[in-house]
Amino acid sequence: MPVPLDSYFITGTDTGVGKTMVAAGLAKHLRDSGIDVGVMKPYSAGASGPHSDISILREAAGADDPQELANPQSFPLETSPFAAGRLLGVTPDVDRVMRSFAELKSRHRVLLVEGVGGIMAPILRRYLVADLILQMDLPVIIVVGNRMGTVSHTLMTLDVCRRRSIEVAGLIINCLEKDGYSPESLEGDLDLLADFPVLGTVPGGASVCDASAALCGCIAL
Repeated sequence: MPVPLDSYFITGTDTGVGKTMVAAGLAKHLRDSGIDVGVMKPYSAGASGPHSDISILREAAGADDPQELANPQSFPLETSPFAAGRLLGVTPDVDRVMRSFAELKSRHRVLLVEGVGGIMAPILRRYLVADLILQMDLPVIIVVGNRMGTVSHTLMTLDVCRRRSIEVAGLIINCLEKDGYSPESLEGDLDLLADFPVLGTVPGGASVCDASAALCGCIAL
């Protein structure tokens, strides 16, 4: 059953599970359906340029919002904002992120926000991605890779959401590994254990167009 047409925070069970591909696929589907959709990556880590996460998201959404709104803080290191801040001597700026979020939310019918790392990734010493989600007051869609061990990671992520009163809209499976958990088996196990719906599955090696087609039934239009 699709989730309502609304803004969502896209998080994952870990880093590298395909949050960007899922968020971009959802954004492209909404855009192609005539929905005004904005995208945001509050904190980014690693290389910038045309293949960066925020570039992929902006292209998928067709968004013309300024880069500094869509990605208010970027770190050149592939690590958490907390670790990058310590190594670079720069404090992650939550106030700036929240101002950008409020502006983007006012500009678009739907806003998709992609997190960094997993839900417990640190931004400040006592401020995690989970705290950012609560401050933004958005329901989450959790991206689940088909790696072995993903059921444990998913259940731990859901437990954090329950303990912190974060609303979970559903799960999306991303088939990262050819020889990993079969999506059918993974969906069956999550259905029995997680108590949250699997909204869709992105096939292995998918492009943004492929992801958009695979996720077309996830959000009610």
